[in-house]
Amino acid sequence: MKIEDIPTATFNLISDELVAAGWKVIEEYDGFDAWIDYGLLVLSKDGVNIRMEWDNWMEGIIEGPDHLVGPIRLWHGLK
Repeated sequence: MKIEDIPTATFNLISDELVAAGWKVIEEYDGFDAWIDYGLLVLSKDGVNIRMEWDNWMEGIIEGPDHLVGPIRLWHGLK
Protein backbone atom coordinates (compact mmCIF):
# COMPACT_ATOMS: atom_id res chain seq x y z
CA MET A 1 0.00 0.00 0.00
CA LYS A 2 1.14 3.52 -0.76
CA ILE A 3 0.00 6.77 0.83
CA GLU A 4 0.93 9.95 -1.06
CA ASP A 5 0.68 13.71 -0.47
CA ILE A 6 1.23 13.47 3.28
CA PRO A 7 1.69 16.95 4.80
CA THR A 8 5.18 17.41 6.24
CA ALA A 9 4.04 17.82 9.85
CA THR A 10 1.99 14.61 9.66
CA PHE A 11 4.84 12.78 7.93
CA ASN A 12 7.22 13.79 10.74
CA LEU A 13 4.69 12.77 13.39
CA ILE A 14 4.22 9.34 11.80
CA SER A 15 7.98 8.70 11.61
CA ASP A 16 8.33 9.67 15.29
CA GLU A 17 5.43 7.38 16.24
CA LEU A 18 6.92 4.43 14.36
CA VAL A 19 10.36 4.85 15.95
CA ALA A 20 8.74 5.16 19.39
CA ALA A 21 6.87 1.91 18.66
CA GLY A 22 10.14 0.06 18.11
CA TRP A 23 10.73 0.47 14.39
CA LYS A 24 14.46 0.79 13.60
CA VAL A 25 15.92 3.06 10.93
CA ILE A 26 17.90 0.77 8.62
CA GLU A 27 18.47 3.31 5.86
CA GLU A 28 18.43 7.09 5.77
CA TYR A 29 19.32 9.41 2.93
CA ASP A 30 22.28 11.55 3.98
CA GLY A 31 23.03 13.61 0.89
CA PHE A 32 23.91 17.30 1.09
CA ASP A 33 20.22 18.17 0.72
CA ALA A 34 18.91 15.64 3.28
CA TRP A 35 15.62 16.83 4.77
CA ILE A 36 15.94 20.17 2.94
CA ASP A 37 14.89 19.04 -0.55
CA TYR A 38 14.65 15.27 -0.09
CA GLY A 39 14.56 12.69 2.66
CA LEU A 40 14.27 8.92 2.84
CA LEU A 41 13.85 6.53 5.74
CA VAL A 42 13.51 2.79 5.59
CA LEU A 43 12.20 1.42 8.88
CA SER A 44 12.25 -2.23 9.89
CA LYS A 45 10.57 -4.30 12.58
CA ASP A 46 10.10 -8.07 12.78
CA GLY A 47 11.48 -8.54 9.26
CA VAL A 48 9.03 -6.07 7.69
CA ASN A 49 10.04 -2.75 6.10
CA ILE A 50 8.24 0.55 5.69
CA ARG A 51 9.65 3.11 3.25
CA MET A 52 9.09 6.79 4.01
CA GLU A 53 10.09 9.31 1.37
CA TRP A 54 9.73 13.09 1.47
CA ASP A 55 10.49 16.02 -0.79
CA ASN A 56 9.61 19.66 -0.54
CA TRP A 57 7.38 19.58 -3.65
CA MET A 58 5.24 16.45 -3.19
CA GLU A 59 5.73 16.14 0.61
CA GLY A 60 5.48 12.65 2.12
CA ILE A 61 4.98 9.14 0.77
CA ILE A 62 4.74 5.98 2.87
CA GLU A 63 4.92 2.50 1.34
CA GLY A 64 4.61 -0.85 3.03
CA PRO A 65 2.37 -3.84 3.66
CA ASP A 66 -1.36 -3.10 3.64
CA HIS A 67 -1.86 -4.40 7.18
CA LEU A 68 0.60 -1.80 8.52
CA VAL A 69 0.12 1.18 6.24
CA GLY A 70 -3.69 0.93 6.14
CA PRO A 71 -4.11 1.68 9.86
CA ILE A 72 -1.63 4.58 9.60
CA ARG A 73 -3.73 6.03 6.77
CA LEU A 74 -6.94 5.69 8.75
CA TRP A 75 -5.51 6.93 12.07
CA HIS A 76 -4.15 10.10 10.49
CA GLY A 77 -7.10 10.64 8.11
CA LEU A 78 -4.99 10.34 4.96
CA LYS A 79 -6.18 9.44 1.43
